[in-house]
Amino acid sequence: MLYVDGELPGEQIQERMRELCPASACFELIDLDSQGAAGIPYLHTLEGQAWLEPELDGVEVLFLDNMAALAPFSVKDLDAQSRWNAFQMRLRARGLMVVTVHQAGKLGNQRLTSANDDPLDVQIKLTADDEERDPTRSRRRPVAVHVAKPQEKTGRMAK
Repeated sequence: MLYVDGELPGEQIQERMRELCPASACFELIDLDSQGAAGIPYLHTLEGQAWLEPELDGVEVLFLDNMAALAPFSVKDLDAQSRWNAFQMRLRARGLMVVTVHQAGKLGNQRLTSANDDPLDVQIKLTADDEERDPTRSRRRPVAVHVAKPQEKTGRMAK
C-alpha cells in the first residue's frame, strides 16, 4: 500500500498513522516533508503523473489524500479534469485499488464537479455521527458510512 498525503507535515501524518493503523500495517508513505522544497507535483498534470508512476511498482492499494491538495483544478478546466479522469482510469486498468480522499464543501456536498466521479467504482461518504460520540475519547469521532455510488463489483472489489 502507498499513501500519498499532500497536506499534512510529515511528523503529523506519521503520528496520525501510528494512532490509526496497527503496528503490523505495512505501507509506504509519501508526504510533503519527504519531497523537499519542490513538494509533490499536482497529479492532474502529466508531470505529476510521471512523478508518481515509478512509486507504483509493487503497489496494490493507493491512497491519495486529498484531492484539494494533490489535484487542485478548477471545475471550468476541462483539460485538467480529462487528464485527472484518464489518470484514474489508467491506474484502475493496472489493477490498482485507488482510494481518493475528497473533502466535502461547506454544505456537506462534494467540491468541484461530479464528472470526477466517473472513473470511480464506489463512492463512500463519511459523515459525523455525534449521537455515538464518546466524550472520553476526544480524539476519535464516530462516523456514519454512506455508499453514494455503488457499482457492480469487479476486479479486486469482488474478492
